[in-house]
Amino acid sequence: AWRRLEEWFIDRWLYNKLAAYLAREQPAEIISFYFYSLPVRVAKKYAPRARITVVVTDPYSPAPAWFDCPADQFIVFSEAAKQRAVRAGTAAARVAVRPFFIQESFMAAARATSEQKEAWRAKHRIPPGSPVIAISGGGQPPARLARLVRGLLSGVPLAQVVVYGVDEVVFKKLVPMVSRESARVRLFGFVLF
Repeated sequence: AWRRLEEWFIDRWLYNKLAAYLAREQPAEIISFYFYSLPVRVAKKYAPRARITVVVTDPYSPAPAWFDCPADQFIVFSEAAKQRAVRAGTAAARVAVRPFFIQESFMAAARATSEQKEAWRAKHRIPPGSPVIAISGGGQPPARLARLVRGLLSGVPLAQVVVYGVDEVVFKKLVPMVSRESARVRLFGFVLF
């Protein structure tokens, strides 16, 4: 089932370009952050001597599909993720647990005191105690993310929605919507809070 889904997400043009590149360059090492296994399968076929490492970006509860590929090694960021890999059929010896690499300022936000969190809310005009839904732009087509934000605004009447990320196309598409919902939506570029 996952392979059919992959074919839908990754068109033939990309497959051919990736296959041609790998066959020509024959890299010794490939590191993939990609969720679907098709790129890894293409790499195994067209660069068979390459050592392939998949970095699993879901730190705690990765879907079994992350491990449904012929990678030589998987890097995960928690013992819980490693156990999920093993339950999905991956040999424990092929799964390495590494420290979660994330910008320190984001970790500092997670360790913020209640007073610091309330100061952030005040700075961004978010009512104290109201639920906040954070959405990271990118990784989804702009129209889909816009529909998601619209759905949250219509279905969760009291929630504040914070949208952030690095996808300029998504950012520009959301600006008109945010201006209409300015009391409930905060739209950030890639920023450090």
